[in-house]
Amino acid sequence: MSLSVVSVDQFVGFALSIISMKISGNPMFKTPKAIWILRGVYLCSNLIQLMFSLYIMKKIKSTNDSRKVKIKREATLFKDNNEEEEEEMTYASYDESELTKSIRTAVIQFLIIAVLHFKLEVVQPLFAQSFVPLRNLLLSPLYAAYIWNRPVLRPFEANMLFQKAPKESMASEKKRVKED
Repeated sequence: MSLSVVSVDQFVGFALSIISMKISGNPMFKTPKAIWILRGVYLCSNLIQLMFSLYIMKKIKSTNDSRKVKIKREATLFKDNNEEEEEEMTYASYDESELTKSIRTAVIQFLIIAVLHFKLEVVQPLFAQSFVPLRNLLLSPLYAAYIWNRPVLRPFEANMLFQKAPKESMASEKKRVKED
């Protein structure tokens, strides 16, 4: 049985939300000391995520992998044609665009959670989002490629959990690593 890494990541995020709802209902997490600890952990986790993102960006720039991948062009709101166009880009530009999306998502989440927490005094998102760097470290294809030096398939949706990469991908990855 093969599971998409993206699906597993979504399930883990959902499970963390449910668990954090149960835990944050505990009166222990309503004390000022616990809230300050959660704020500190949340801030540290976001800084760690930012440091990993900067490190990955540096690795993408230094590697500059020029292998090509065909991906479906993302749907836009203002374009009327329903044709799915394929776009060819290098691994480096694909990885950079995925990392940019990840950073943009992290910044928007940080702002939304800050507003929720300080305006509405909601604690649950602080707890749930504190695990994002760990989740990325274990499940993100970008982290697997640039932190753990594992071969990954592009587009990232093609990666399956507990499945080895195809042999041609492994051979080209070993060749690329030797060139570095």
